[in-house]
Amino acid sequence: MDKFSRVKILAFFLVLIAMPSWANLPPEHEAARLLLSVESLVAEGKWSEAERQLVKMGRLDVELPADFFFYHGTVLAKLERANEAQQSLEKYVVLAGSEGGYYSEALARLTDIEQRSAVLPQTESKSAKVLPALTGGGDGYIKSLQALYLTDDPIKALVLQVNSLLSAHPYTGKRVKTTKQREGVRYALSVNGTNLVLQEKSFENQQPMLKVDKLNVLGVDPFLKNACSGAEYICWLYHPSNTHDRWIKIERDELVIGELTDALTKLIRLLQKGA
Repeated sequence: MDKFSRVKILAFFLVLIAMPSWANLPPEHEAARLLLSVESLVAEGKWSEAERQLVKMGRLDVELPADFFFYHGTVLAKLERANEAQQSLEKYVVLAGSEGGYYSEALARLTDIEQRSAVLPQTESKSAKVLPALTGGGDGYIKSLQALYLTDDPIKALVLQVNSLLSAHPYTGKRVKTTKQREGVRYALSVNGTNLVLQEKSFENQQPMLKVDKLNVLGVDPFLKNACSGAEYICWLYHPSNTHDRWIKIERDELVIGELTDALTKLIRLLQKGA
């Protein structure tokens, strides 16, 4: 064996030694490892680090255990992202039931979130995105949504996620929201065959106005585009059939509009594929 070959073999073994021991763990074992890490980080009060581990776990192609949603909700509550925390804690209660190890604690935290939401003014959202641990590419993202919303239907899961994002980030054009006035623009999305049905509810002088837009997705470009404006405190999705038309508007949040774009793109592609 020549000197060059011996160097190559030595380098190979050095790489193996340096490689983390969990690098090749099957997804279900990696998920268990990450959940243990999250438990430890939560006990130490390291909320941001715990969230990063939850993000990694959510991207694995596995069925998420009930405890994931408890810790996800706990961490997001500590990070002052009440809407997302509430969603995850409610999912834990549904999945685990009264026999769950954290059942009483989850209910207590839901009550605390409700009480805080009732007394705190609605200011600019600190939330970067809804359910960040579930973002990711490929089928893993959709499967995670199916686990979250307890459905086998990928289209239903995506519609529920889109509506969750839209509900949590209505457009008002204001950094500080008022709780007593009806204002802004709110959307609700549904699917009818190959049509996306978008209901838009807006207010003029506090009087509701309703508009319905129906889009047949066959033949449209599924890869949606978005933009944001700091001056208007707004982000929007361009209409799939007219890239100059603001189709859906939300409060300014680049990460939320990014997830909304991804979810709707996947939804349109699924509807086109199934046609």
